[in-house]
Amino acid sequence: GSETRELCESPGVPWYKAFCFPSADAAIPDFSSLYSCPRFLFDSSAGGKEGGTGVTLAPYLVEKLSERGALWLAGGLSDENIAAAAERWRPELVDASSRLEKHPGKKDMQKMKRFFASLGR
Repeated sequence: GSETRELCESPGVPWYKAFCFPSADAAIPDFSSLYSCPRFLFDSSAGGKEGGTGVTLAPYLVEKLSERGALWLAGGLSDENIAAAAERWRPELVDASSRLEKHPGKKDMQKMKRFFASLGR
């Protein structure tokens, strides 16, 4: 989102910040100098929508982001690609939603089972 550091810090509770990247050539800012949270979630954006697009992040970006420390990864993760992403980048946390749905707002139980089975390999 576009929340300011001040807004994020105002409730006085632990928090993290999500960043969305619109393209593979997007600039990667120094997140820790912008926000004082312990972790950052990295997601993709498409068509003016931040997150929830089912679009994967470019491998080049994920590679660069993973070099900066603990990786929280979102963006087009599914039962079909989570095993490779987990093996390659070893994310500390993954956020998967839209590509695990039958239709918006309704999860597909078979995709969910395959997703978690893939993480257990």
